[in-house]
Amino acid sequence: LYYYTLLPPTEIKDLMDRHQRQSEKRYPHTKLAELLTQLVHGPEGLDLATKATKMLYGSNELSEAEWIKQLSNLNESEMLAIFSQARYTRMLFTPGISIMEFALKIGCFNREKDAQRIISAGGFSINQVKRTNIEELLINGVHVLPNNLTLVRVGKKNYFIVEWTMY
Repeated sequence: LYYYTLLPPTEIKDLMDRHQRQSEKRYPHTKLAELLTQLVHGPEGLDLATKATKMLYGSNELSEAEWIKQLSNLNESEMLAIFSQARYTRMLFTPGISIMEFALKIGCFNREKDAQRIISAGGFSINQVKRTNIEELLINGVHVLPNNLTLVRVGKKNYFIVEWTMY
């Protein structure tokens, strides 16, 4: 921090003291990463990187409501930037569609048997919340976020973004 930043020595000392008390929080590391990201990518890049970190490495202990709130705060371009490897699909929202039908429609699985097995085993998440009931129906405001997007994850690394058109 002394070599790579222009932070005042008192602030560096404060960060190091906090690190001594709670080393798992990695305060100095985080501050250095923030400063370098802002230097290279600007304030917008730092904001996007912070959001991406929360989405990709956020706590598994967040409730469904907290995940919905965080994901709802993202616009389409931010969601696409954070989940750049995600397959993007547009769909017309039709009430009464089950999770299994939805997963098959967006191409998460090739066969119905695979979908049943993986969803039931807990390898399928909608908006960062595991879904294990293949008969659960999609609900606007829970599965479809207020920004008309849905984030689907199959396994650990396969993401799908669905943009919904409401009729």
